[in-house]
Amino acid sequence: MRSSLLKAWTRSSSHPGVTDPLALQGRETGGARSWRPSLRNEGHNQLEAIVGTIAEALLEQGEARGLIKGKANAFLLQARNKFGDLPAARADEVRSADAATLDRWLAALVVADTLDEVFDVRRPH
Repeated sequence: MRSSLLKAWTRSSSHPGVTDPLALQGRETGGARSWRPSLRNEGHNQLEAIVGTIAEALLEQGEARGLIKGKANAFLLQARNKFGDLPAARADEVRSADAATLDRWLAALVVADTLDEVFDVRRPH
C-alpha cells in the first residue's frame, strides 16, 4: 500500500523533490492538500476490494448451503413418494447431512427396495 500511496503522492505533489509525503508532516502546503484525497481514495479502493471479497465468499457459502438444502428436500420428497412418511429422526438426519452423503443417499434411493437399504452404509450404492 505504501508504494501505491507514494505513486499517488508523486503524481499530485507540488513538491517534486520530495518523494515521501511524511517528509512534509505537519505542514499545510498545497502538496499536502492535494495528496490527501489520493490517500483517501486509495483506502476506499482497498476497502471496496476487501468488502467485495467478503461478499463473494458469503455468496458462495450461501449457494453451497442452498444446494445442500435443495438436495435434502429432493431426497425427502422422493423418499416419501417411494416409501411413505419418514420417521422424524431420519428426516432430521437427512436435513443435517453433507452434500456427499446426500448424493450417496439419492443414488441409493433409486435402487433401494426399503428405506433402511438407502441408509445402510455396508451396502454399495
